[in-house]
Amino acid sequence: TFPAAKPPASWNCSPASSSPTSSHPPTTSTSATNYRSGLYAAQLGSTLPTKGASSIAQTFTVPAGATQASAWYLMTCNSRMDYLTISITDVSARRTTTLVSKICTKNYTWTQVTAPVTAGKDYTWTFTNYDDNKAGTATYTNVDDVTVA
Repeated sequence: TFPAAKPPASWNCSPASSSPTSSHPPTTSTSATNYRSGLYAAQLGSTLPTKGASSIAQTFTVPAGATQASAWYLMTCNSRMDYLTISITDVSARRTTTLVSKICTKNYTWTQVTAPVTAGKDYTWTFTNYDDNKAGTATYTNVDDVTVA
């Protein structure tokens, strides 16, 4: 659950602002169909076609006893050239695992992605939505319920 009308400061957002040549900056969605729980979900991309990538990333330390990181995403993809990627990086080992690799789906179903983690270590989640700006083919992704347990 995202707690406010924009991703919290603990999430790094790219681009920080939009321009005619960049994609829509990450924001949050308040539409009941676009969040999984609570009142908000992070939204990458826009409901209007845009050019480029929109990303959020967060580095976190795994608490004692936790063994799994989890997140949920809902993608609306309308062009074969558009995609979503999700990765998690073990910061100390400098090892990135791609959990979702350049997919394009329009199934309107929340999908869970998980990764094993080790207590006491730092990891970075990265979610990237890419849209090619083709007319009538907006691609965007909502991310919600990012947890460690």
